[in-house]
Amino acid sequence: MMIRLNLPTKRGVVLNGVLFKQEQARKADTVIIAITGIHGNFYSNPFYYNIGDSLNGAGMDFIYAQTNNAFDRIKNLNVNTGKEEVIGSWNERFFYTNVHTARDGDFSQAEKISHSGALLVGTYDNFTDGDPSEFLRNLNAHLPTAKENKLIFIEGTGHTYQMKHHELADKILRQLQEWNSIR
Repeated sequence: MMIRLNLPTKRGVVLNGVLFKQEQARKADTVIIAITGIHGNFYSNPFYYNIGDSLNGAGMDFIYAQTNNAFDRIKNLNVNTGKEEVIGSWNERFFYTNVHTARDGDFSQAEKISHSGALLVGTYDNFTDGDPSEFLRNLNAHLPTAKENKLIFIEGTGHTYQMKHHELADKILRQLQEWNSIR
């Protein structure tokens, strides 16, 4: 089952998400949260459904959330200001994401992340200045938990994992099962 989520950001924009949950009454021991990057869109990227279904089949819940909304123009009520804003992919602001592809970029936000986990990228992703694998390695190098993190590369596909939806879901599930087995 899918449950719609409306999540306010720090700056007040409300973004939509979805909770994939196997049963209303069941409580999962593991919940995975995926947050899209710039131009992420649940509705046009079917790999989220594959991930949700695969994880639910293994007794895990999955939350999908998007950043600035990937639709062209969406009216959105800012919960901090009470004013309507127009957000969408036409107005993506890389400033809000603090994403850097250069080694000497400002990684001050990444350097404050205390959680460890997995980072993944398609090796043809064109939002990484031509080298997705190096982009992920560089980002990870700036995380305090770099040694504990797992880097996952999905070969031969870009950021929407076309033709690799099941492979992506399977790799995520295997990684989670590995972590659960050592807890």
